[in-house]
Amino acid sequence: NTFISNTFTSNVATNSATVFGGAIYANGNGNTFEGNIFEGNIASGTSTNTSYGGGAIYAGSRNSIINNTFTNNQTNRYGGAVYANSAGNIITNNTFSSNTAYTGGAIYLQGNSNTISSNTFEGNIASGTATQGGAIYADSSNTITSNTFTGNQSYDGGAIWAGSYNTIANNIFEGNSTDNGSGQGGAIWIHGS
Repeated sequence: NTFISNTFTSNVATNSATVFGGAIYANGNGNTFEGNIFEGNIASGTSTNTSYGGGAIYAGSRNSIINNTFTNNQTNRYGGAVYANSAGNIITNNTFSSNTAYTGGAIYLQGNSNTISSNTFEGNIASGTATQGGAIYADSSNTITSNTFTGNQSYDGGAIWAGSYNTIANNIFEGNSTDNGSGQGGAIWIHGS
């Protein structure tokens, strides 16, 4: 499926258990999201034991997310703007501003071999105790290059929380922070090799 030049505002996905994708749930592979605006979308559920989220988009694998704007989207679990549930996603030339989640204020990457490049992340927050990745939570073996991270915040990893074997190169980090005295990694927190 292809989603081009749409505007998604104040859409809500909620129920008493798990919820995915405040604006779009795209569990399949190979979708394209290009030139869209996502603002004020919410994915909210009550379960604290099951992975869910994606305030704007929940995506499967090998999706292209290009030239979109994500502002003030939120979830009370994973991925304030985007929850990428598998491998091979390309996320490039997007703007992520003021998105909020428990973990991965803007993006939550569960799989590997994803590429995040040339995006702007500003004022995204992973909110709560022991939260991770104010802008990005990345599992293992992803590539994060040529992005700008400004004023993002989390308990651990103000901008990025990353697992093992990720490549993080040619990015700009400014004014990112941990929000608790016990927090670690004002810009980046690495878990593993």
